[in-house]
Amino acid sequence: YAWIVSHYLLGEEQFISSVLRQKSIDLDSVFVVNCEDIVNSDQFDNQIRERFSVSLSKLVIDLCNIVQKPVLIFNNVQEAFLQNDLAQFRKTILSVVGFSDNINVIVVSNTKPSASLFDYIELQSLKQEEVNRCVTEALPQEKFTAFDFEKIYNITNGYPLCVDILCGKLRYLSLNDLDESDFSLYKNDLPIPRVTTEYINTIRNSSNTTERNCYNLLLLMSLLPKGDMFSTIRRFNSTSPFKGDELESLVNRDLLTVEHYYIIKNNELINQPKVLRIPKIYRDYVLSIEDKETLRQMNYQICTLYLGERWHQYNVKIKKTGMDEYFPFTYYNVESALKYLLQYSAESENDNNYVKYLTIAGNYLDKLEQDDFYYVALYVANDLYQYIQTINVKEDAKRPLSYFKFKLANLERMNGHHERCVVLFNEVLEDNILNSSQLQSCRECLAYTYTKRRDSE
Repeated sequence: YAWIVSHYLLGEEQFISSVLRQKSIDLDSVFVVNCEDIVNSDQFDNQIRERFSVSLSKLVIDLCNIVQKPVLIFNNVQEAFLQNDLAQFRKTILSVVGFSDNINVIVVSNTKPSASLFDYIELQSLKQEEVNRCVTEALPQEKFTAFDFEKIYNITNGYPLCVDILCGKLRYLSLNDLDESDFSLYKNDLPIPRVTTEYINTIRNSSNTTERNCYNLLLLMSLLPKGDMFSTIRRFNSTSPFKGDELESLVNRDLLTVEHYYIIKNNELINQPKVLRIPKIYRDYVLSIEDKETLRQMNYQICTLYLGERWHQYNVKIKKTGMDEYFPFTYYNVESALKYLLQYSAESENDNNYVKYLTIAGNYLDKLEQDDFYYVALYVANDLYQYIQTINVKEDAKRPLSYFKFKLANLERMNGHHERCVVLFNEVLEDNILNSSQLQSCRECLAYTYTKRRDSE
């Protein structure tokens, strides 16, 4: 395996591609798992299932049977994940590479792992002479002086992606025409070149229909953390559907990526429709410049997209596709939208809407159960429950939370997590907030769980 420490501007993708070519490894044998939103091992396991429709252990076995030299890349591993589960992650990597000499693992993170657990390579910015060589190869017709090369190095700080952007601009601008501030970073903890943030703000404020649609697509995808297929979101706004040209504009600027999801069936790897996704670094920036009311309206429309026109009247309908059996990951986009609406209602001190959205969240879980997506329902319920507990609301709005806890306990039970569900059932009974019928149902579920555990209690 190889562990690469890098950050956005250092061009780790180009570095990895170069190494793989030198090793004569076909890029079709490379499978990437995006880990930028993962903070623990449970989420990591879930991401594997989302991406490949099988568990990691089954994936490794199948890839070794199907592909000659498979390479698994765990990309954008975040510091929070390493802090929470580094030891477990190490066991996972060692078990994968220990299964076969043919499989390779590459980990890419923006922070260094513990040196006692992992060896790693840390990518650095380019040196002056390396920048000179890159620019000369990219622009062989241009004649640069030593002073010009020094200026280019100072503008780009030696970051490969900044060098690429600069070379692109120098095809139609002279070096003296360049605005050096275009290549300054937006801020220290969000390393986006200013040229990118200015483009985002330009299309956001544009009166041009195509540019404005580009921004609307960027904003929508920033609110879908799991991404989705273009066919799903194309008619998000029925009066102004998104076009392929707008999609292409964002892809060409690396603001939007295309991720491949797979089904492994009968020892065969089936490439499925492509999923569009905005990298987290851009999602965070776009959401930081938008006002809360716009975000509320967009999240409301996202619920309409996934749950039907009457979802706000408690009539939740899940729009199914042929991919749902394998890729139910888009259901987590609904979870994200409901979280925002709950938070917005609490901050606005609108308890009625808070209770309404929490009830709708419960109805959503019921629908997932009815479609036999028990593990998805449990994952969503756990996330929502932990999130809801961080929201401050009045006492009168807390009754639905107790019922939501009861739903979560039942999902834990149906997924075989008996220890956890016993704790939650007992908490619901101690809360004593639900009506008598609901409390009786809770007692019956608890008794059934004890029976399953053969517990004398």
